[in-house]
Amino acid sequence: MTAVTSGSPPHPVEAVHLSLTSRGSKWEGSPKLAVHIRLRRVGKTKAPTYRVVIADSRAPRNGKFIENIGHYNPRTEPAELKVNADRARHWIKNGARPTATARMILVKSGLPDAEVPPSVR
Repeated sequence: MTAVTSGSPPHPVEAVHLSLTSRGSKWEGSPKLAVHIRLRRVGKTKAPTYRVVIADSRAPRNGKFIENIGHYNPRTEPAELKVNADRARHWIKNGARPTATARMILVKSGLPDAEVPPSVR
């Protein structure tokens, strides 16, 4: 067995744990995954509706996505909004970060403001 000297750097897992516990906000130390919660535009020309999807950040706006968790229709009065809160919580817990508009939609759909992390950009 090798002894750990006081001058050696901490184990990578310990370093992450230290950085997570030493920060004030619980979201500052969260891992930077390439998964975002964002809107995917669908519908006809000049009559958009949106799907709330989990997608890789490198995928195009209307391209490949991982999972569809809801939809949003701003053209109805009042705007129609439906989000699967359990799946949204699952992806947030696993590191997915919403865009600014998706964050607003998640909060309007009933998720507490404190549960939704800050937007990506």
